[in-house]
Amino acid sequence: MQINLEEIIEHFRQTTNSVKEFLEYTLTPLKTLTHYTKQPYKDARLIKYGKNYLNLAEGLQEFINRKDYSETKTNDLLDRFKKSETTAEQLNIYCITQDYGFHYWNRFSDSNVYYDGLYAFVLCAKLNTPLALISFKPEKNAINIVQIQGVYGERQKLKLIKWERMMLALAYEWAQQYSINEVRVTPHKQNEWTKVREKGKIRYDVTAKRTGFKYDSTTKKYVKKTN
Repeated sequence: MQINLEEIIEHFRQTTNSVKEFLEYTLTPLKTLTHYTKQPYKDARLIKYGKNYLNLAEGLQEFINRKDYSETKTNDLLDRFKKSETTAEQLNIYCITQDYGFHYWNRFSDSNVYYDGLYAFVLCAKLNTPLALISFKPEKNAINIVQIQGVYGERQKLKLIKWERMMLALAYEWAQQYSINEVRVTPHKQNEWTKVREKGKIRYDVTAKRTGFKYDSTTKKYVKKTN
């Protein structure tokens, strides 16, 4: 894996306020490598607080193992969210994989893909070219979607499908599969990136609403129960 050190340093020069935060960032991948087997169980206990979490831990482990998402489920999603003019043959270019990473330390770092959340579903063209992703963080009794993002330069390949809604539906249906209580989406105004706070309303807030999420004043997020 190639790491663009200059890019990382420049990013932190603009966004990081302390040496401590920088060191935590740079050391996290090293710590993560030694805790891969523990992390899914820790996060599963948080997400399914007070409930049986072992099945979910196995599901989270698939992200760490970078396992491809079910081809059958991928094809079903693509068929449901394809645009009216898109043919079945055109959909053959897509696949979905699961990944676990931290910021630029991830499977697709060579493509300058950056994760806001630890767990990511990544929509790819065949040969594992990343096109778009949705990432989430574990929270008590929920997962929180913190990133819905297309990969720079791949807009043309994404025009065949309603990819934002598809990726959110994917995350929701995955949560249903593991009996997670609810899925949350962080509104664009709460995003850590200035560009998203300025221009991300349609991608985050409108996508959430169109997919059946309701704004919850307690969590201050868009929420959809899975049961």
